[in-house]
Amino acid sequence: MLVMSAMILAIFFASSELSAGVMLPSDLSPGASYRIAFVTSGVRGAESPHIEAYNNFVSDQAASSPDLAALNTGWRAIVNAAEYVLARDNTFTQDSDLSAPIYNTHGELIATSNTDFWDNSLLSPISYDELGLLIGDVYVATGTDGYGHFEHAGAVGDQVNFPPYYVVGDPHRVVEGLYFNYTIGLAGELFSFYAISGVLTVPNAAAAPELTSFATFGGLAMVCGLGYRRNRR
Repeated sequence: MLVMSAMILAIFFASSELSAGVMLPSDLSPGASYRIAFVTSGVRGAESPHIEAYNNFVSDQAASSPDLAALNTGWRAIVNAAEYVLARDNTFTQDSDLSAPIYNTHGELIATSNTDFWDNSLLSPISYDELGLLIGDVYVATGTDGYGHFEHAGAVGDQVNFPPYYVVGDPHRVVEGLYFNYTIGLAGELFSFYAISGVLTVPNAAAAPELTSFATFGGLAMVCGLGYRRNRR
């Protein structure tokens, strides 16, 4: 039975495709850590200065995907908020935080580490949504540049300028920080948002696969390969 379970998991991670189109990284070994980032298909305004408004929004978007919900992880918005919350702090992607490679929901490597994520360029775009679908022509409210710098004017929830405006990115870009800082959007407009998971771990095929609770955002969550196969029925 143990051999059969290992074979099923090996087949699953070789294909890495989930029922709704979300794809897991296919280049990671059991025990390896990783994170997932996506752009929301849903949109909302960027007037709130409070970071939790955006964390709650992206968490709800992730919960609408059975595949992402099954990861049993926390989700944070990649935004600089006007209440002086840095995207780096909110997403635990400072250089001093636990680091892991970051992938989009199409299984493509975005960045190799926290440092790589904030170096003003990406390896692949964050252009896939919570269902693993390529997003259309949308702007993504971020309030930051490609280095994670904070400018109060242009942060989400900005009330410094009149009329208020927000730094927004293009999810199809990968260079010069344009995925975070492409242009400006105005109050009253609706935007997508970027979300990033907690740190996940590829399960060991020799261990009994099961989901573990994600007590804290910075903790580790085990992905249940057999659970995903049940979702495909």
